Amino acid sequence: MPADGQPVIIQELAGPRATLVLGGRDRPAPNVGVGSKQRATQKYLPGSEEAVVHIMGTAEDPISLRGRFHDDFLRVFGQSPEDQVLQARGLLHRMNSCRLTWGTSIVRIGRVKAFVPTYVRDKVIDYEITFDVDLAEDQGGVFHAPPGAAAAANIRQSVNTAISIASGAVVVARAILKVGTVIL
Repeated sequence: MPADGQPVIIQELAGPRATLVLGGRDRPAPNVGVGSKQRATQKYLPGSEEAVVHIMGTAEDPISLRGRFHDDFLRVFGQSPEDQVLQARGLLHRMNSCRLTWGTSIVRIGRVKAFVPTYVRDKVIDYEITFDVDLAEDQGGVFHAPPGAAAAANIRQSVNTAISIASGAVVVARAILKVGTVIL
């Protein structure tokens, strides 16, 4: 299990910057899947028996965290399971980008997509939090851009280059006009 013994921290990156700490007995159950997949499109052109496949980049899978808010542990920190439920619901309903960290091995940027509390008994609440990932940070500390971000950056750079060339052309044209005016 990644970051064994470390708490899972979900912190808003905007708005009230609320933080949900899932540690100790509240820590998610082991065997959390943190996957990614290749995004590709497949198209059959007329008259061809073979598909044309375009690789569109990679995408991170949602992360599902399951655990239990238990009063015995939270009482030490002056909180209750209901407080944790309200905190998690706030992260969901405010719809802000969040950073999910679990030790140093898992760091993801995204948002809380779903939160399901299940009331087991008084002061004991099972939870499932689904975190939709936009960016992933590997152990090397490099963020991988979400699909389309590289294309957007290339387009932005191309537009800036075109603007620079056009601006240069205008300057050259003005210079030619000035020189032409002086010669005439």
